[in-house]
Amino acid sequence: REVELKRVNLKFPFNLEILDLEIKDLANIKYLYLSPSLLGFLSGRPAFNEIRLERAEINFSRGSPSIEEKKESNVETEITFNLKRPPLEAIFKRIEFKNLDINFVDYNVDPKGFKLILKDLFLSIENLVLFPVSIITNFSLKGKIPWATDISGGEIEFVGWVNFYKKDIQAHLEINNIDGVYFWPYYRRWIDIEKARIQKACLNFKSDIMGLNNDLIANCKLELSEIVFKPKPQEEPEDKAYQIAKNILEILRTIDEDKVSLNFTIHTQMDKFKFNFENIRIAFENKISEGIKSKKIDSQSLLVLPTDFLKSAIKGTTEVTKIFIESTLEVGKTIKDVLIGPFKKDKEQQ
Repeated sequence: REVELKRVNLKFPFNLEILDLEIKDLANIKYLYLSPSLLGFLSGRPAFNEIRLERAEINFSRGSPSIEEKKESNVETEITFNLKRPPLEAIFKRIEFKNLDINFVDYNVDPKGFKLILKDLFLSIENLVLFPVSIITNFSLKGKIPWATDISGGEIEFVGWVNFYKKDIQAHLEINNIDGVYFWPYYRRWIDIEKARIQKACLNFKSDIMGLNNDLIANCKLELSEIVFKPKPQEEPEDKAYQIAKNILEILRTIDEDKVSLNFTIHTQMDKFKFNFENIRIAFENKISEGIKSKKIDSQSLLVLPTDFLKSAIKGTTEVTKIFIESTLEVGKTIKDVLIGPFKKDKEQQ
C-alpha cells in the first residue's frame, strides 16, 4: 500500500515519534510513538517497551461491493474471525490506542455496504507476544457506537485476558444501547420491519466468554430495553406482520414478567470464531417453547404466529396436547394444520 508521513522525530535514546502517517485505504494516524527494546532486538526478534497511537482512523471491510442485489437466502448472516499466526515474530510489552475510530463495511450482508462505526475507542494491551510461547495477554477496550437514528449512542466494553499459545481466554463483552433497527440487514429474512411498523428498538447485549484449548463457549444475553411502533392511520388495516410483532412482544413480556430477553450460548473455536444471527432466532423459538411448557402463554395468542415458526417452537413440547385441547375450535384447527399439514395429501391435485 502507498504510505505517506509528515514527520519523524527521534527521542532519546532510540524512541520514535511519527506524525500524520497515512496508509492508503487502511489507516490515518495523527500520532504514533514507538519505544523499542534493545535487548529484544539483540535476541533476534523485534521488541517494544511501548507503542502508543493517538487520534487514528482505521478501515476494515468484509466482501466486496456489488451492483447486483443479493437474494435474502444468499445473505451471509454468519460473522467469522480467523485467528492466524502473523508472519512477524515480535514482542510488545504495552500497546495503547487513544481516540481510535474504526470504520467497518460489510458487503456480504448488503451489496451497497453495511457500515458500522466504533468511535473514541481506548484500547490497552499488555504482554503481546507473536511467537509460540505460553503467556497471558491482558486487554481492555472501551468506546462508543454512534447511530444514525434518534437512539442515543451505544457503548462497548470488552475486557479480559487471552493465551494465544494455549488458545485459552476469559473475557466479558458488554454492548449497551444497540440500534436494533439499524442491524435489520442481518435478520431481514425473518422480519419485515416496514410491515411490522417497527420504528425503534433499543437492545443491550452481554456475553461471558470462556475458552480452553481452543474450545470457546460464550454465554450471551440479549435484552430489549425499548421498542416503538410507527403510528397506524385509523383507516389503514393492520398488516399481518404488525399483528405478529405486537403479539410476539406480549408473549415475551408474559414469559419474563414484563421483561424481554433472550439467553443463548455460542459454541465455537477460538482460532475460528463464528457468530451466526441464526443463534438468536433459535433462542427465540426456545423461549416460546418454554412459555408453552410452563403454561404462561395463552393458546389463543399463538394463532397469529406463522405456521413454520410454530412447527419449530412446539417441537418436543409435551404440554402442547393438553393446552390445545382446552382451546377453541379455531385454535385446534390451526394446530392441526401445523402438525399434519405437511403430511396431508392435496386431493384437489389428484
